Amino acid sequence: MILSSDFDIGFEIEGIALESNYTKIKEIAKNYGMSFLTGDTSIQITPEIEELAEFEYEDEVYVENIVPFEINTIPQEVTPTTILRTINLFIDLYREKIITNNTCALHAHVKLKKDSLHSHSAYHHSAMCVAYLIETKQYQNFQSFEGERMEHTFWSSVDNMMKEYKRTKENVENMISVNHDRRRGLFHSHPMGTLEWRGPRGLFDHNPLAFCNNSLKSFEERIVRYTKFLFSLIPILRNAHNGKGIAQSDSLYWTLYSTRFA
Repeated sequence: MILSSDFDIGFEIEGIALESNYTKIKEIAKNYGMSFLTGDTSIQITPEIEELAEFEYEDEVYVENIVPFEINTIPQEVTPTTILRTINLFIDLYREKIITNNTCALHAHVKLKKDSLHSHSAYHHSAMCVAYLIETKQYQNFQSFEGERMEHTFWSSVDNMMKEYKRTKENVENMISVNHDRRRGLFHSHPMGTLEWRGPRGLFDHNPLAFCNNSLKSFEERIVRYTKFLFSLIPILRNAHNGKGIAQSDSLYWTLYSTRFA
């Protein structure tokens, strides 16, 4: 029987900050064991963010550097403590004025703790979970959150997820090769062996502290709900690993489940 605590979860957080705030964000990383990639060129700096970087002092106009970056968290065992720690992380980032827009993303990566990254068993299990989400149609529960769309025609489309599912079904013995370097969908079997949820993006869009220097309790409360929404994926993956919820003769999920690694 697979339990929630048998899973590891990690996050990729793409964001933007003024250099002074970025320095503080990097300090947060020391407490959370995160790594940074500075200068992500896929992130676009919009005019309203450029305006934030300009300030006047003694009749002189100064422009602060704007830093696009990516944060990668370490894998953490899924427990109530981890959920609370993740909420605190996101709120700390919010308070240090992290910004996101439609070119930024928050991706979640989940795998069994016992599966080593880049192992065949890890990839096999991630493909099994993608198949389960599709065949039970439970991926539909993760297409939106409080009006925010999780799917995107380029970054995280359902269509690309379905194409990956079809390639996997037609090439079970060669799954990694046929899916590697293909455009990724809403849920995706990542080559490193995780189930990647690519939909979450706009958690820090219109950050009121960054744009208005005004903290909103409602914004923090939404961060809490958003984080709990992210972790609501785990019970679904538990069911996938425990063989619950599907009885189909032509099922990729059952093919992978019946040959899963103990």
